[in-house]
Amino acid sequence: MMSNQIKLIQNKNTYSVNADTIELIDFIRGIPKNSLVTELCAGNGLISMALEKKYDVNEIHSYEINKKAISIFKKNIILNNFKKIKIYERDIKNIDLKKNKDVFDIVVVNPPYYKKESGKLPTHDFKKIAKFEMKINMSQIFQISKIILKKEGEFYFCYPNERINEVKENSNNYKFKINEIYKKKYSNKIINFFKLKKI
Repeated sequence: MMSNQIKLIQNKNTYSVNADTIELIDFIRGIPKNSLVTELCAGNGLISMALEKKYDVNEIHSYEINKKAISIFKKNIILNNFKKIKIYERDIKNIDLKKNKDVFDIVVVNPPYYKKESGKLPTHDFKKIAKFEMKINMSQIFQISKIILKKEGEFYFCYPNERINEVKENSNNYKFKINEIYKKKYSNKIINFFKLKKI
C-alpha cells in the first residue's frame, strides 16, 4: 500500500489514521497527470501525501480546521519532502467558492460519519468534530464539491452503510453520477466507498 511508504507523525489527541483512511487511499485510482486535487477535512494529511506520492499531480489543496492537526500535517510534509501540497487552515464552508468555481479535477474527503444526534459524542473536541457532523454535514460537502469540481470531475469519499440512501439522494440533488460503490465489512460496521462524477 502506498501509505506504507510514507513516514507519518500522529497524535492520538488529534487524529490517528484508521483502516477507513487506508482503504479510501487504495480505492482512489487512475488520477490523470497534472490533475488539480483537493482534500477536504484533511486531518494529518495522509491521503494528500499518498496521492502526491502515487500520482504526477499538478497540486493538492488540503483543507483542515484544527490547528494541531495542521501543525502535524506540516511536519509530515517536511519529513517526507513533499512539494505539491498546499495546506489551508479553514472551515471548508469558508472556501472562496467564486475563486475556486469549476477548478478541481478531483475532490477527496473522509468526512464526519455521523449526525450530531446519532450517538454518544466523544469528550475530546477534535474527535467530536472528526466523527460527528458538528461543523459540516453531508449535504454541505456535496454542495461545496459540486461548485469546486470541473465538469466530469471525480468525487471520492466514504460513509457507513446506514447512510447510503442519503448519499444517493444527495448525488441526485447535486447532479452527480455514482460510478462505483465498494463495500468493506469491518467487525462491527460496513463502510461504503464512493466514486462519483460531476455531470
